[in-house]
Amino acid sequence: MHISWGRFSSIALFLSVSLGVLSSCAGADSPGPVSPAPPSGKRATEPFRTEHVEVKEHLGHIHTMVGAMPSTSPEEQVKTMKFVVQFLNAHIKSHADWEEKVLYPVVDKYAGGGPNAFTASMRYEHGVVGRWIGELETEAAKPSPDAKAFARRTDNLLGLLWAHFEEEEEVLLPLLDKNMTPEQFEHEMGLKKHAK
Repeated sequence: MHISWGRFSSIALFLSVSLGVLSSCAGADSPGPVSPAPPSGKRATEPFRTEHVEVKEHLGHIHTMVGAMPSTSPEEQVKTMKFVVQFLNAHIKSHADWEEKVLYPVVDKYAGGGPNAFTASMRYEHGVVGRWIGELETEAAKPSPDAKAFARRTDNLLGLLWAHFEEEEEVLLPLLDKNMTPEQFEHEMGLKKHAK
């Protein structure tokens, strides 16, 4: 069998991205790379990073709950599915909306602005996240939901979310840490309004 170099490169890229997402998925308790704090000791984005830690902890709980579904009754499976959907709608969707309205415009500004937003791929991922939450909601609302299909899509979503958070923490937030003081970040983000 002959594979062209172009095709080989595409396959290699796909596998490296897939393995990265899978390793993120497997690492609910492994935080991945962490950007070092600046010499001042406090990163401007520390409050936002703290929120990410809390959200990722909850995502780890969801991962555990969904992983336990095969050993529970159909009634318990439905309860778990509804809980997962409620959490994702209440916390992940609102987090993504806030990022698009508040965080990403500031990141784009410090990245140089222009017609091609620096955060375009992150915004696109938010669309994928929203669609997948919708799929989970539809499955959970069925009279006899498919627990295996729900678990597979939840695992897909969790992998994407963990990778997405890592992208923000390792690519976007360092840009703000480099260019803003903690006070500037708090002011521009309206953190007091966003804090729960």
